Amino acid sequence: MKRKLLTLCVSILCSTFAFAQLPNGSLAPNFTYKDLNGNTQDLYAILASGKTVFIDVSAAWCAPCWNYHNARHLDSLWMLHGPAGQPGVSASTTNDVMVLFIEGEGTNTRAQTLGTSTGTTHANFTQGNWTLNTDYPIIDTNLAESNAFDAAWQIGYFPTIYCVCRDRFVYEAGQSDMPTLYSYVTNPCPTYAQSSTIDAKIALYTGNDYFVCNANPTVKFQNYSATNNITSATIKVYSGTTLMATVPWTGNLAPLAVASVPVPAFAATNFMPYKYTVTVSGDSYPANDNSADSLFVVYAAANAGTIPATESWGSFNLPIKYSFSSDGTVFPTYGTSTTNVKGPNNANDTALLFDFYDNSTGAFEFVLGNFNTTGSSSLNLQFDLAAAQYNATSTDKLEVLVNTNCSANWTSVWSAQGAALATAPVATTLYIPSAASQWAHKTISLSAYQDANTVVKFKGTSNYGNNAWVDNINLSNTLAVGNNAVKNNIINLFPNPANEKATLNIALTETTNVNVTVIDIMGRTVFTADKSLATGTIEIPTANFSTGMYSVKVQTGKDVTTLQLSVIK
Repeated sequence: MKRKLLTLCVSILCSTFAFAQLPNGSLAPNFTYKDLNGNTQDLYAILASGKTVFIDVSAAWCAPCWNYHNARHLDSLWMLHGPAGQPGVSASTTNDVMVLFIEGEGTNTRAQTLGTSTGTTHANFTQGNWTLNTDYPIIDTNLAESNAFDAAWQIGYFPTIYCVCRDRFVYEAGQSDMPTLYSYVTNPCPTYAQSSTIDAKIALYTGNDYFVCNANPTVKFQNYSATNNITSATIKVYSGTTLMATVPWTGNLAPLAVASVPVPAFAATNFMPYKYTVTVSGDSYPANDNSADSLFVVYAAANAGTIPATESWGSFNLPIKYSFSSDGTVFPTYGTSTTNVKGPNNANDTALLFDFYDNSTGAFEFVLGNFNTTGSSSLNLQFDLAAAQYNATSTDKLEVLVNTNCSANWTSVWSAQGAALATAPVATTLYIPSAASQWAHKTISLSAYQDANTVVKFKGTSNYGNNAWVDNINLSNTLAVGNNAVKNNIINLFPNPANEKATLNIALTETTNVNVTVIDIMGRTVFTADKSLATGTIEIPTANFSTGMYSVKVQTGKDVTTLQLSVIK
């Protein structure tokens, strides 16, 4: 398999790996290494002492790693919250954090870490002295240690900044500032020690993002007891306040171990929200028995949408009834920070990215939604496609699949792979469409798949080639003219994220009654407005909104535009 040095390496991160990152909510693999001062750093022992551990996995040659290192966010974290009595730690420290630097490049030399190497390759180039003014421990792994660590921790790029909670769960913190890093200590990490008796604690849900008609999630809980095993528990799954399933569990779960509990299939009608609880006899801390809400969605006939349905990605705004694969490798984007996507109209555009370039393997899904298509005269799915191969042997695949009648199986109604998928010349750098000529318009007849619950999804299967982009999705009974339906109505939402208020900027082709509805993640309407205008603004007061995501539905005559609003406090 080829090794790619990402074009993003000069600005954001570096990679020569074919790994994905360790998923959030994974149990941390233990390690025991000597740091440069000869001290032993045992991860599990540090966690057992009540510390939350932040790990900077970098490479001495990596410019983004060096930039983040010199931003000194981890130094500040160490100074204000590190172990009491350690060099550089404030006398008033909260004493609840440990910071470790791990050199993750297997070919690294000590001279690279100390900044004395003068080479020009990964094996001998250095950005500088990584130990200078750094008080927290630095671990310079040897080749065998580095290879084992990178494989166990699934290091996909440098720098990788992990937070490891005292319950041993791992979360990727990213290149965050000090306050953001420290916020992990209280959320998602527990601030309390393992129970001296019995404590069953909900674990992060990592199961399926969506189901069709019948849901059968696999849920998890952890034994957060210090010494006692858990032998029985009860799992309950809810839709809102409605009990959907009760599952008894028996076993012999050791302290800090995690149980995965498959829930038998149950029929569901609501799209969301869904959550679950765990109950054990004698639980000393019931406050951690409840999961977060809206863990997954269910596409059922009772919540099917209507056609026509369109999506041109607007300004990063996704209707609430869309879903992505949990790995997060499929997302709408303008491209990199310096290069815009050029759309089918040759203007700067937003499109759905299937990131084959950065992922050696994997299947990435985007569910368009579920629709009642019964009685359709000529059902068609249309979209614009731009794709490039990395080389002539690249075999990345994109397909469209349909599910009808609550089937357990999906039918592939269109697929293209390798050269047949490509619409642009071969590119060995990250492919971003740069001209209208690189787009192709696709039309798929779905007349054979009319149903009260027609679910449509796009699926990309990576062969570590180059990217594919999808834009201007249209599901309807009519054929669009040309490559792109031109939208004369302009609706923008700013600022986004919002704090005190957000403003809808509206420019229509004629005076129309505009109805605005804001819906929270629980499906509750939290704001409405109704105004007749052609050009103007509508303010959405968000001062009393809770932090989270909201759907903003804007109806102008027969047209409906759904935007997504983030509120941060």
